[in-house]
Amino acid sequence: MGIFIPRINSELNNPNKDNELSLITEPPRKVITGQIDKDEYGIFGNCYSQSQDFVDLLCEQTSGIFYDINTPEHEIGQWTVDILLCALNVLPKIKAWQTLHNSNADVKWKWDVIIEHEGYLYPVQVKSGLDAIKECKQKFRETLGEAIEKLGDRKESILEKYDKEIDSYMKRNRLTSRKDANIVAKTKKRDQELEQLNNLLGNYKKASPLYIWAARDEDTIKALVRIFAQLFSASSNVSELEGQALKEYKNKYRSIKDILIKEENDKINTIKEVVFSINKYLSLTSSSLEENALMNIDTNKPKRLLDILLLKKAKELLKLAENTLAYYHKSLSIAQDSYDDKIVAQDNKQIIEHYQIKFKEKVLKDIQIRKYRSARRLEQKVTHVIRQAKKHQQDDELDIENIENLVASQEQTLMKNKNIKYIEPQTLIECLDKLIELDSKSSYQNPQLFAEIKNKIIYMASQEVTLKTDKIPEFDDVNSIFAYF
Repeated sequence: MGIFIPRINSELNNPNKDNELSLITEPPRKVITGQIDKDEYGIFGNCYSQSQDFVDLLCEQTSGIFYDINTPEHEIGQWTVDILLCALNVLPKIKAWQTLHNSNADVKWKWDVIIEHEGYLYPVQVKSGLDAIKECKQKFRETLGEAIEKLGDRKESILEKYDKEIDSYMKRNRLTSRKDANIVAKTKKRDQELEQLNNLLGNYKKASPLYIWAARDEDTIKALVRIFAQLFSASSNVSELEGQALKEYKNKYRSIKDILIKEENDKINTIKEVVFSINKYLSLTSSSLEENALMNIDTNKPKRLLDILLLKKAKELLKLAENTLAYYHKSLSIAQDSYDDKIVAQDNKQIIEHYQIKFKEKVLKDIQIRKYRSARRLEQKVTHVIRQAKKHQQDDELDIENIENLVASQEQTLMKNKNIKYIEPQTLIECLDKLIELDSKSSYQNPQLFAEIKNKIIYMASQEVTLKTDKIPEFDDVNSIFAYF
């Protein structure tokens, strides 16, 4: 049985055709016809509108073929689909959505997107390159041929089934004429089933999607807005629609660098609030103890041991929080200097988490190396000064004051880098839990403030990603640092 190929008014790369699309009527359908062939994108008809029932049929049928959607290839394809969706869904009276990735619509018939306009539904195939479009056209033809062959077999089966039933009925009842009520009913039922097959065949033959390939950039999005605004006679200001589409696109797709910077800023702001709250607690606690005459005038310390432990634990939590703040500041500076500007969708959790883990390892490695080098630098410089002093002073007396000044200045650098360490939010929570326990038994209690602090720390913990170990070890040499990360 021959394969029907839908008529194509414009072939790929045909320079004699105008670069434009048209919306024409072929009752009961409408057709997007024509082509646009540019360096950054291409759109190729013909695309017949489809009934809601037929769209539902293909979209709800499972193909039985499950493709891995966590691959670079799928990521690129999804990005291209999202570019089209951002452009279409800002247009008035237009609604566009993506088909399920394992449905017959997507896998077999190459329908990635459905465009709805004034009750008409148009299927679209979206690719990131022209060659892929050519491959999809061929696959569609193969699918169409298989569908036509299966429908032909079903038609033959229906005819054979009803012919046998009618012949058997006539023999049992010794009829010589087909003018019988039961035979008429069977004939009508047969014709209805054949008509359904013919309608389905007609739908299949006109199921070719609108083929689109697109580069992944802002100019392409704006171009797609203009093209479809003109095609569907959108009355709104096109420049405004372009701006809306770009905004939607930027909301969905951002660079890893931008994501990391926002995350680090969020953590810094949160830990600043924690530090402020702890300081507030210390101030309120001290004031309360003083007002209640629990302070020893001679020593300026609380009389009760529990109150002493309370203040000590609160100061310990403050120090931990300040160390965490220093870590996040260093982390932010590394994020700002990051060279990785990979674009990724906000809902692609796996890819984002992969880069978050790599980024945290990069930050921790940088801090570990700074600590190690600070210590080495101090040792080398002091050793150098001592050697120089011995070399130039005949009496072998060293300028102890200069050496002390040098050591002091280098120790400042060393201590500064040593204080920049990664404090897991869980460590803050453990310290805070102990503080809450002491607070509940102390002279001064403020559970509400602690609840606010804990909620903020829990939020920070939820933003962190898990490394291969909970504890980050200290290293004695650079090679060990690089071997670990």
